[in-house]
Amino acid sequence: MINHWQTKNIYSFSPKLDAVEDFMKGTYKSNSITSKVTALWPGSSMHYQEAIADPRYEDWEIKYAGNRFAFLGNGYSRTETDTTADWAYYIRNEDDSPHLSRGKRRKVYSKLGTVHLSGAAEAMML
Repeated sequence: MINHWQTKNIYSFSPKLDAVEDFMKGTYKSNSITSKVTALWPGSSMHYQEAIADPRYEDWEIKYAGNRFAFLGNGYSRTETDTTADWAYYIRNEDDSPHLSRGKRRKVYSKLGTVHLSGAAEAMML
């Protein structure tokens, strides 16, 4: 979110009220509006890390500092203004790009399938 704020000419952002209300329905409050919130995230720490990896910008009120399309610049890539750069860097002999789906990225980051369990532990996972 901070990267988005710094690079998209954003003056301020705040969560939309309906998004806050929907989110609060899932927090731990002992099923009472007057109870104190006992956790900042309604899940595990790992779940939190995965959830915030891709912000939902549609849940935020965003105010821009002037033209919201100023981030587009003057129509030229920075690569084009550098005479030492390879202007065709995107043409490759093979696809070496990172996995695009959230699930595939999680498998790579968590090294899914690399921990070998004992037969009893594996049976419990099924």
